[in-house]
Amino acid sequence: MKLSRLYSDDSRFKDIEFKNGLNIIFGYVHDKNVNDPHNLGKSALVQLIDFMLLKEVKKGTYFYNKKKVFKDHTFFLELKLNSGDYLTIRRSFSNVTRVDMKTLDYSTELLGCEEWDYTNLVLNTTSENVIPATAILNEKLNFDILGDYDYRKLVGYFIRTQNDYSDVFQLKKFSSSTDQVWKPFVYELLGFDSDLLLKKYGRLL
Repeated sequence: MKLSRLYSDDSRFKDIEFKNGLNIIFGYVHDKNVNDPHNLGKSALVQLIDFMLLKEVKKGTYFYNKKKVFKDHTFFLELKLNSGDYLTIRRSFSNVTRVDMKTLDYSTELLGCEEWDYTNLVLNTTSENVIPATAILNEKLNFDILGDYDYRKLVGYFIRTQNDYSDVFQLKKFSSSTDQVWKPFVYELLGFDSDLLLKKYGRLL
């Protein structure tokens, strides 16, 4: 899977098309009287990509305090799947717990699209009768590398903030968590049997 394009129904947001290979986000100051390349939106874009990959908007997260700013915005993230198809995720700040998805065999903008393969999907749910959006996206991504974990567990290791680089393996969000919350996952990601750690922590007989 790779990011293909990111765009919005608001023309003030510049459409972004991701190229093959390395993509670099950098800040450039046009005003000669300003020489500070900070606070230009680089980190916000990274947070937006994470949001479009179905991150929950919980208290304390970046967009929790920005919901009013983006309340009228709807964003679209197009992903190129390993199959060669293109999956578009539509998510609006007017209802951050619901998303729509559509798969096509070609790349295109879907601003005016009214027919979606999945509509009004619940982001996460405990109901046995409702399939959450994250589970559907996990299936579409064909993420089967780690059987006991879905793609969301891995996203944080690709989309890191500055505070996530103080430790190679432990992300900031795990800084107050016990080891068994994150170490078995990393252990398995590195090719080892995570059951060994789970047994150590007393979670398996």
